[in-house]
Amino acid sequence: MEWEAPVSRDVLLHYVLAAFSMKRSAKAKSRFAEVFDSLGLDTTSRGEHVFVWKKSQLPSEYAEFRTVGANGEKRKTDDIATEEIAAAVVYILRSAVSLERPELVKETVKLFGAARTTEAGELAVSMGISHAVKSGKAAVDQDTGRILFSEDHV
Repeated sequence: MEWEAPVSRDVLLHYVLAAFSMKRSAKAKSRFAEVFDSLGLDTTSRGEHVFVWKKSQLPSEYAEFRTVGANGEKRKTDDIATEEIAAAVVYILRSAVSLERPELVKETVKLFGAARTTEAGELAVSMGISHAVKSGKAAVDQDTGRILFSEDHV
C-alpha cells in the first residue's frame, strides 16, 4: 500500500492472492473481506467499491491522481477512488477552464488510459465531477450546464 494508495480492495485482493500463488474464488474473497474488515483501515467507498488509504492521506484533501497502476498497467475506473478521479477532473479543467459534462467525462476517462467510455467509467467520472463540485474545486454554470474550474482552489 505504500506505493499504491488509495487502492481498491479488489486490487489488494488480487495482489494478496498473487503473492501466495492462489486463484480468486468465492471462499478466498470472503476470507479476505473478513480479514480486511478486522484491520480497521481508512477507507472510502463508491457503491460496492471500497478504497483503502494510507494513514497519512486525507481523502477530503486529496489532490493527486495516477494514470497507471504501480505495475504500469491501465487502471479500471472501478479501481480508482472518487477523490482521485475528482483530482483528475480538476487537472483537466485547470487547462480547459470549462467543458460540457460529456466532454469532461470523455477526457477524464482518456486520461486514465481508456479508449472509450463505458457505463461504469461514466458513472465513476460523474461521481468524481460531483465530488469536485461539492468540494468547491469545480462549479456548474447554471445557465449552460458546463463544468468550470474554480479559481478559489488554485
